[in-house]
Amino acid sequence: MNKSRTVLMIVVGLGLCSCALKPTDRIQKPSGEGSPQARQEILIHSPKEALGQPPSSKSYVAHPKPMVMSAAVRHLMKDASYLGRQGDLDAAVTTIERALRIQSRNAGLWHQLASFRLQQDQPGPAENLAKKSNILAGGDLELKRKNWTLISIARRRLGNEEGAYRAKRKADQY
Repeated sequence: MNKSRTVLMIVVGLGLCSCALKPTDRIQKPSGEGSPQARQEILIHSPKEALGQPPSSKSYVAHPKPMVMSAAVRHLMKDASYLGRQGDLDAAVTTIERALRIQSRNAGLWHQLASFRLQQDQPGPAENLAKKSNILAGGDLELKRKNWTLISIARRRLGNEEGAYRAKRKADQY
């Protein structure tokens, strides 16, 4: 018992250390080949470059960075997914909330929590959590599409057909 607690503390500590890693500035851009899942990452240094124009030497705009996920958070996400598939949604939510205490700006974690809340028949909180995920998603268009789809389902369950339709149209834009 004491040994497992020590190992857990080491894993969490390593996870927190990896949060300090600084990835390069990236956005995702459709590659134009096949499905929306086929994307390539490109480096962007200015708004002109994002539009296909050469950047000026003095312009630099920071873009949302992809989330670097620690080993502890990856492990907790896998555990939560497993628990969710087994139908233990309360334990899955608790596990995701633990991961969020480690990495609160991880849009994927917020989406997974929203999904579990929807499965628990809590459409109001699910919608709010998916909106938070969208705010943190940056250039992750696939995650934004999933969030808007979840929002559409949540609004439909709340009886908001017009809002559900608007959210579904928004999802289709991605």
